[in-house]
Amino acid sequence: MRRIPFALFALSTVVLVPGLTARGQAPAMEAPARSFVVPIQRPPELKQEYFRAERAWHAGSSLIEAKARLDRVLLRLPDDHEALRLRARVSLDLGRVADALLDARRAVTLIETDPDAWLLLAETCLRGGDRKSALEAMEQAAARVDERPDDHLRLSWIAQELGFLDRAETHARVGLAMDAPRPTALRRLAHVFMAQNRPDDAARLLARALDEGSCRIDLVTTDPVLAPLGAHPLLARWF
Repeated sequence: MRRIPFALFALSTVVLVPGLTARGQAPAMEAPARSFVVPIQRPPELKQEYFRAERAWHAGSSLIEAKARLDRVLLRLPDDHEALRLRARVSLDLGRVADALLDARRAVTLIETDPDAWLLLAETCLRGGDRKSALEAMEQAAARVDERPDDHLRLSWIAQELGFLDRAETHARVGLAMDAPRPTALRRLAHVFMAQNRPDDAARLLARALDEGSCRIDLVTTDPVLAPLGAHPLLARWF
């Protein structure tokens, strides 16, 4: 029997609570490899290169060092799917969109069932201004996502960037329902509300989260998209 993708099930069954559950790049949500992605067997020296590159990228200490290490891994293991994805992410952070696009396309070619690779390709196409390819990659990712809330938050960001605000809201709500009340998910849904010109709903969402202790007021004050809500009556007592 054909398995119904979780995304389609979740999008149809999630409870939509009324009013509840800018930056130019996608949220940094790189999750562990999927269970169906068989890790490539790296020799010890390349394992070390990969994990040092990953550590450097996460720390933001040296993107150039991270890319150089990944170059060495992929020179010897050109089909290393994880290394391709990570090098694409590093290249994006370096502003090398063309390089990132080559690696992202290679990653989806190697393992077409990996939604992480499709999400990365959609984000990369957006950065490169190719909205048609970004939409195609987003649809491929949406057909493959499962129970990971970060996937839905990334899909929400991509959909918003492409102008599909209703879809962005739906994915944001799914991500929040699956992993409430994490600040990242709260921020994503609030961003969608602001893009929809619904500041009352954004303020209501954040006021409830603040009342429950799910986030701190700096979620609003440090975010250029949400900062205007500091003047909203629903949030006045925190300012």
